[in-house]
Amino acid sequence: MVPREIIYESEGERVRALLFLPECPRRGGVILAPGRTREITALQWLAQAVTEAGFVTLGITYRDREVQYHRTDVADVREAITYFQKELGEERIAAIGHSRGGAAVLNAAAEDHRIRSVIAMSAISDRARYVQGLRLYAPTRYELFVKAHGGTPEEIPEYYRETSALEKAGRIRIPVLLIHGDLDLLVPFEHSVWMHQALQQAGNPHARLEILSGVGHFFESTFTGYVFDKVCSLCVRWLGETLS
Repeated sequence: MVPREIIYESEGERVRALLFLPECPRRGGVILAPGRTREITALQWLAQAVTEAGFVTLGITYRDREVQYHRTDVADVREAITYFQKELGEERIAAIGHSRGGAAVLNAAAEDHRIRSVIAMSAISDRARYVQGLRLYAPTRYELFVKAHGGTPEEIPEYYRETSALEKAGRIRIPVLLIHGDLDLLVPFEHSVWMHQALQQAGNPHARLEILSGVGHFFESTFTGYVFDKVCSLCVRWLGETLS
């Protein structure tokens, strides 16, 4: 399956994306948002499975400017939806994201009612708590994130609140599937547990949590390879239940 590279605009800036078109009848559209490195090809295994199931898939790479990138990620997801509607005529749209992308699609779902279903994988839900936890656990990574965010949680608390999906759980009324490995050493799986609890407490009856035993951040299963097939199966089934 060879995707087509397209360009769309988000707040006046160019965003590169890969468009995957199914050969079978369309069942809807899917925005696919990658992690911090912006490499959508790292999720091509998922894009292929979703597209083969009949969903037009648009894998975005975010804009090149990365100052406080989590704030601009939401706009990049929303403009991808606009592209779907204007250029592809698709109204049934879901959003899937991994890590950075998982946070982006959750935050976008709180703001954009055009999204009908969300899948967030290995996502940070409470950004302040995450960065604060890095101070002693991974000080080098802590400095990296503070620089990328433009300050510490104490210095710019409003930014950390704005980019934390946990703060917006009450505004997410659509179906949400959270997938996380319990051996994730980059983003602890508790972030998905907290998000699931917040969605339930807010009255969302369509929130589901899938904790993958023995699985890491990139869906690696210790020394036995990757559980890509398992993740693809969960995603395709969820899209079929909530989007078709």
